Order: sequence, then C-alpha cells, then structure tokens
Amino acid sequence: MDKPTIYICLEIKNREYESQILLAADAALRGYRVYLGTHAAVYALIKTKKSKNGIFLDKSTQPLDRMIWVRERCEALCVLDVELGPTILESDLRGNFISRIYKDTEKLIDKFMVVGPAVEQVAKEHFMQDRSKIIKTGWPRIDLWVKHGELIHKDTIASIRDKYGDFLLFTSSFGIIRDPNLTGTLKNADTINATSLNSIGTFDLQFSNFKKTIELIKEWDANLNVPAIVIRPHPAEPLSIWRRELGKLQKTFIVSDGEVTPWILASLGIIHQGSTSAIQAYYAKKPVLMLTELTNPAFKPVVSSISTYLLDSSSQFSGYNFSRIEKNPEFDPTFLNQTIFNPKDGSIKRIIDVFDELKVRPISHHRRAPLLMSQLSRKSLRRVVGLLRDEIYWNLGKTNINSQLHFVPGGLDKKRIKMVLKIDSEFSKVNYRRMTINLWEFDA
Repeated sequence: MDKPTIYICLEIKNREYESQILLAADAALRGYRVYLGTHAAVYALIKTKKSKNGIFLDKSTQPLDRMIWVRERCEALCVLDVELGPTILESDLRGNFISRIYKDTEKLIDKFMVVGPAVEQVAKEHFMQDRSKIIKTGWPRIDLWVKHGELIHKDTIASIRDKYGDFLLFTSSFGIIRDPNLTGTLKNADTINATSLNSIGTFDLQFSNFKKTIELIKEWDANLNVPAIVIRPHPAEPLSIWRRELGKLQKTFIVSDGEVTPWILASLGIIHQGSTSAIQAYYAKKPVLMLTELTNPAFKPVVSSISTYLLDSSSQFSGYNFSRIEKNPEFDPTFLNQTIFNPKDGSIKRIIDVFDELKVRPISHHRRAPLLMSQLSRKSLRRVVGLLRDEIYWNLGKTNINSQLHFVPGGLDKKRIKMVLKIDSEFSKVNYRRMTINLWEFDA
C-alpha cells in the first residue's frame, strides 16, 4: 500500500532512540510509513530511491552538498534541532545560532522546528524573509519524560535499585574532559566554529571544572555522610578518562548503560553542572542539586531556576536529608517557559501536524534486497573499516570526535522498540521491520 513516507535520522542512540521510536510509532498511526535509523543507514536507503518523495527529518543542518543531495531525493527536508534552546537564554542563542547552521543551507529547509520561545525568536531573526519556516513544536523527549518514562523503564528502574540501592545521580555535561590545548592539535581533531559557547576559552573552562569536580567527588566518596553517587558521563566523555581520574573509590560508580531516563527515575535526586537532565529530573519531581561554582555561566540561569539546592565544596550532607544543604534562592521553574515549550497535546502531535502540512506524495515501501545489495561494495567496506578506526582513535585519545557520532555500537536494538510500544494499546497496531542493523521500518 502506498503511504507518505518519513525518514528520521538518529545521532546518539542513548540520547535519542526512545523518543524517536515514539515519534515513528505515532506517525505510523497517523498514516505514515517511517524509516528510523542512523544517518549512514538512512542515506543508504534513500540512495536506492528512484523518485523524489518523502520527508527527511534531521536533528541539525548538514554540509551544503549533503543537503542538496538529500533534496534531490526527498520532497521535503525538516530540521528539529533539540540542541538549540533547552538550557540557553535568548541572548546567548543569538550569538551562537549560526554555529548550528551550515552556510547557505537555510533555503533548502522546508520546516525548522524548535523547542521553545527563545530559539523561535532567534531563528526567525536569522531566517528573515523565510521566517514562516520556523515552527515551535517542543521536544519529543519531554513527551517521553512527562508521560511515559516510569512505564517504559519499569523493569530497568527496579534492576538499578536492586544493584545500587539508594544513590544520587551525577549527570555530567562537561563534554571536554581532555585538555583542549592538546586535543585541538590532534591530526583528527574536530574544527571549531568559534562562538561564545564554542571556543577554546569555553573548552578550557569546562576542562578546569571537570578537574575540580574530580577532586570534589573524591572528597564525597571519603565522607560517610555523603550518599552513594552514580556518575553518568556525557556521551562525548570517554569512560576511560573518568575511571583513570577517579581511581578506585568505595561508593562512587561510573555507568553508561542505556538511556539516562531510568537512572534519573531510580535515583533519589540528581547532581548536575548545567545538564539538560536537570530539566528531566524537574519534570520527574526529583530533587535537583546544582554544582553552582562549576556550572557554565551560559547555562546557569535556566538550570538554576529548576535546581532546588546548591552544592559546593563546603556543602554538608546528612544522607538524603538535604536540610543542611543550601536551598537555591533563585529557584523559579516558571523561568523554564522561556526556553522550553511543553504543549498540553504533546510535542509529537505538533511535529506530525507539521508533516501533514507538507502534503507529500504516497509511495510504496522500500524493499530490503536492493538496500542490502547496495551495501555490498568497496565503498561500504571502507566505511566499516573507517568506523572501526574512529572507535580505536577515540579510545586511544587520538581524536576529539566522539565515535558515537558516527557509529551506533550494537545497532538499533529491537528490545527498546518493544519497551516503548508496550505503553499504549494503540501501538499494537504498529508493525516494525528491521531493514539493516541500524535501520527500522514502522507501519500500521
């Protein structure tokens, strides 16, 4: 049966997979056929297309030649840039917005969806005469957090609590935990498109704060009044460096398993220094503790507004009794409304409404055989070798480009799809079919 088709690209599995499954399933119920996969997998699929049709959804713009290539194969190109806005004020967004937009790509975008009012205003200023392309939809991950997190992750939450008991979760968002003055000179270093949030000065600050946090965590580990702490490094932070810097501790654990959601829900509160997980913890009604002196000043206004307590090196814990820790005088969750749009009917519904407005032509489903045959080439083999090389370079510290940006270890698994689809009886109508290790088809 012919259906309008959506191609959804996923970048980092542990951050995006579950919310994109929810989007794909809801779109399938609305009458779409959806293909969800990594960039490489989706590119490989649309390369086999013989006609120009479908909606391509990305989480950011790509280099101009790549976006032209996509537009030659798809009727519409949409961007939902969730890294613009959740913790950044309008004033900072205005100076940093350009770092998310490749030059001359604006004209190729049909709809640029944003997560809240601040980035909506900045994006409209940037797009100028094309400002009608800017649509405020909110963030699918909030739909997941507010409505479904406990149900999806029920078994995982129980397993975490069985293993770790009562703990505080430290959700790191330094990103830079290697000396940027050294990694910037690496042969495989990522180039810096300098802005106030993306500069060697900012990177130096993040690295310095990371080193100070290491010493603070060691102090907490030795203090009997401080609860156990589970550390969740940011996807851009190598676990090997965390382990090397912390050494052997008694009640501090470093984990990176799966999505962060069940860890937040299993904890009795989170510690952060600017992470968007503070927003998630707020929606989950968890105590939020901010490392006030070690938080990037650009993120502080938003994340501070939802942080109940402030932490520094002199803070006095008494188990999970936070009465001795300083309450945050700037706690004001209404401030979050400046950067996050949380519609009553959900962000996902609004995103699919945007797809409906594009009115793309229905097409038949993709067949697996041509896709698999297209992968049997010398170029594909070179890519596999390149991905393995990137993984080795990352683990050896020879690149500052996180290998997860290019490769999804273990592929996109079926288990998480089943976990998400069990939350609503309507999803029993959704069929899903594996196309390749990193690509799924959703239909209803």
